Amino acid sequence: MRYLLLMITFLITACGGSDGDDTATPTQEKLTHPGLIAPDIRADYSPSGSLTPVVNGSLGSISFTLADGAANDVVRVNQNSLTLLNVGQTKLIVTDSGNSQYKATSRSLNVTVDKASRDPLLTNNYSYSYTAGAIHQVSVSGAKGQLLYELSADYPDDVVKIDITGSLIVWGEGLTQVTVKDDGGRNYQSSESQFSITVEAADSQFASYRDITNKPLVFGGTLLPIYSGSPSSEISFAIAENANQDVVQIHPITGVMNIRGAGETEIVVSQTAEDNHQDIAKQTFKVSINKADNTGLKTSALTIPYGFDDEPRLQATGAQGTLTFEIVDGESTDVINFINSETGQYSFSGIGETKVKITDAGNRNYLSKTIVTTVKVERVQSASLSSVDLESSYQENKMISAQVASRQGKLSFSLATGSATDVVSIDAQSGDMTVLKPGKAEISVTDDGDPFYIPQTTSFFVTINKLTNDQFSVDDSRVNNVANNTVFTPNPRNNQGPVTYMISAQSKANVLTQDPTTKVITLTGAGRGWITATDHGNDYYLSQTTDFYIDVNYAAGTLLADPIRTNFVADKVVSLPISGVVGQLSYTLDNGQPGDVVDINLVDRTVTIKNAGHTNYIITDSGNGAIASRKIYLPITVEKAATNVNLGLNSTLVDTIYEEDKQLTSPAVSGTATESSIKYFVDYSDRQVVTADSSSGALTIQGAGSAEVQVTEVSRNFEDTIRSFTVNVGKARHPGLTIAKQVPGASYYPGLEMAPAELGNQFGTLSYKFKHTEKPEVYDLSQNGTLRILQYPGSRGNNYVYITVTDDGGDNYLPDSIDYFTQVSPIEERSGEQSVLTFDGTELSIISLIDVAAGDMTYFSAFDTRSEAETMGDNLQKSGGYTTKTVSVCQEPASLVGCALMTVRLQNTSHCPDGSKIAYPVGAKIRYECPGLRQPTNSEVTVSFDKKDAFNASLSAGTYQAIEPITLVHFAKPYRAGGVIEMGDIQARAWWLIKVNLTVN
Repeated sequence: MRYLLLMITFLITACGGSDGDDTATPTQEKLTHPGLIAPDIRADYSPSGSLTPVVNGSLGSISFTLADGAANDVVRVNQNSLTLLNVGQTKLIVTDSGNSQYKATSRSLNVTVDKASRDPLLTNNYSYSYTAGAIHQVSVSGAKGQLLYELSADYPDDVVKIDITGSLIVWGEGLTQVTVKDDGGRNYQSSESQFSITVEAADSQFASYRDITNKPLVFGGTLLPIYSGSPSSEISFAIAENANQDVVQIHPITGVMNIRGAGETEIVVSQTAEDNHQDIAKQTFKVSINKADNTGLKTSALTIPYGFDDEPRLQATGAQGTLTFEIVDGESTDVINFINSETGQYSFSGIGETKVKITDAGNRNYLSKTIVTTVKVERVQSASLSSVDLESSYQENKMISAQVASRQGKLSFSLATGSATDVVSIDAQSGDMTVLKPGKAEISVTDDGDPFYIPQTTSFFVTINKLTNDQFSVDDSRVNNVANNTVFTPNPRNNQGPVTYMISAQSKANVLTQDPTTKVITLTGAGRGWITATDHGNDYYLSQTTDFYIDVNYAAGTLLADPIRTNFVADKVVSLPISGVVGQLSYTLDNGQPGDVVDINLVDRTVTIKNAGHTNYIITDSGNGAIASRKIYLPITVEKAATNVNLGLNSTLVDTIYEEDKQLTSPAVSGTATESSIKYFVDYSDRQVVTADSSSGALTIQGAGSAEVQVTEVSRNFEDTIRSFTVNVGKARHPGLTIAKQVPGASYYPGLEMAPAELGNQFGTLSYKFKHTEKPEVYDLSQNGTLRILQYPGSRGNNYVYITVTDDGGDNYLPDSIDYFTQVSPIEERSGEQSVLTFDGTELSIISLIDVAAGDMTYFSAFDTRSEAETMGDNLQKSGGYTTKTVSVCQEPASLVGCALMTVRLQNTSHCPDGSKIAYPVGAKIRYECPGLRQPTNSEVTVSFDKKDAFNASLSAGTYQAIEPITLVHFAKPYRAGGVIEMGDIQARAWWLIKVNLTVN
């Protein structure tokens, strides 16, 4: 354009006018102008630009005017130039004024002003922070005309919305492009340019999560996330992929965590930003659950008698890991020694007390725990120390041995406190006693236990009887022709103390009288008088009485003899009761009569006793010159003596321990009489302890206990003399109760009964008890050892019951005990259930077909191996209530993958006679609960699932199956349709297994 203007200017100046030196010429008619050439002008617009039209053939002055009707806003006509005003077309009239020779002339030319070229639009890229609905104005530089803003093709239209004026509304975050078009206005070429608009995502509002540490282990306890700030509206929680899955169970939306175990895990928090907000980075926080103190580790101080070769185990309950048993440092190691430091099995070393440290190593959920207990080993309580009271007749310096049974250690003897000290003296070690005088002494004997038995003290009495003065006698007398009131003086023999006399009641009246004060006896008449003589004895002899008589004859003198009757006492001398002797006496045995009964001394007129028996002698008085000889019969009877006081046993106690058919010898017999034999006898009631050969006295042990053996001497001169001795058979040590056949484990089902173990070496009555304390609502142990499982123990898969059975040993053995165990396994199918049902989340009704007698109570129970269904608070008997059961479910039960807890509801929904239904928790006791106090017509339980119950809301989508079934049991008294009521308490009548297979959406 610039060059075009310069060319036009040059052309105009080059065609100058006439020279100033021209001379005037005569006026001529002007010629027609030869022609003016004015080409059309075309120029590009330029602000304030000007141009000079090129006119050729001009002869005079040139002037320009706008043609009529031509646009007047395209150029402004100046004197010699045109000023460009606007783009457009117009028409100019070019007039040449001519000259002196040529006429003026005009012609038109077209002027076209084209749009000017221009600089490009100057744009800027814009960046905004996202604010929903924010309005911004964009602008460009270098605009020449009307601007038009629009989003560039193929660029996102959800970042901003822009109108044609460049006013935009923030719509979303991202990057887009705007095309701005400048139409150039009237004078410039159009132009367009592009610029980008970036809407940066707004800062997102989010929460910052912090670690949860040092939390106690509370199974099923709830933890909440700890955070600052405000969580985004959309958030999710999950356990990190490689983190411990057994610490918590987390709700994927709320983040509420249920504690499952101790340890540390990591939770990933994903917060989703709102649209057009910056992404929120995933966060992790740690959850640390401290191992719990094992408060359940318990043991009790143990006091136990010394067990010799026993190897018991020290018991501790509530262990979570491996146990270690050891003696506390500094405590005695001479009481017990641990054979196995893990099982607590120990042996006995001595008597005393020590302290044992029991350490539980813990496990993933529980800390190590150490407790200390006291073990006290006491001396054994042996069979009661027993002694035999002794009784013996006095014999100077006689030795007597103490008879003590069931001793365990060293014995020591002494006179008991307060005992007489002049009866016997005793050797403190051997217990041998020397007789001092008759009397009664108490002897104290102590067994020191040596060293494992409890010392014992007992006492026994020793009685030394005074001697019986069998030699004491008073001569019978015969008096002839005694005058009245003759004082009678008796003639006693061998008395040991003062002798007193008393007229016997059998005396003939009027023969004898006695002064009541002086006791003098006077002969007062004829006949036989009887007198009782009493020898009052002394410290060594008993008082002894004997009767004698005095015959007062009439004056006629005849040989008379009274029969002699006396008791046998060896060499006892009695008077020959003969009277009326005139001449010499002689005697002879009657024919065939024994001659070894007595010896007769006619000189002393005495009879000496030789043996017991009966004989007849003929006594002859030779007479004199005045009186003829006279023969009389003298019958002599010597009765057997009461007993043989010299008969004795060298021991009155045989002490032994039971051993089947053990042979023993009876104690030796001393002091036997001549012509005697010994017989042995055991009473029938004692023969269960010992039997004796009747002749030899050989003893055979039959059983433990105490028995008396009677030793009888049968002799000519004594009545049967009986002595006895005691056979004390202590119970033998039990050879050991054994388990002949262990009780096999059994799968639980309602009403399960388990027989006791079969035992070996049983000798007596068995008794059973639980080794550990068991819950009475779970186990019932009968006297015969039958174990009834009342409900599943609820301790998962391992339910061992330890039972101690004790054999009392019967009659012959000491008691012995042994432990055995049995295992109750979870319930299995086909064990008697009514049916196996599947609960899929839709309401499940279970109708029990068992008959319940009118007025009988009935109820249900639901449980699995982990827990029993629960009714919270006091709602058990409230109408409308229900019971909840927590169930362990897994998405893959076989591999325990995707496991969680869920809750199902159970409700007794039995039907009533009026058509209505009741609604009670399954554990409610149902009796007359229907309207009108009527019984339900049937028993029904409904199982349901509610998303609001515990754990259910936290279940993520998927299909869950229970690890084990729920057992539903119907309890009622036995009853048969038709009104027959059987005997028995409430019991399990029917049960069902309910499998859970539920899909959560």
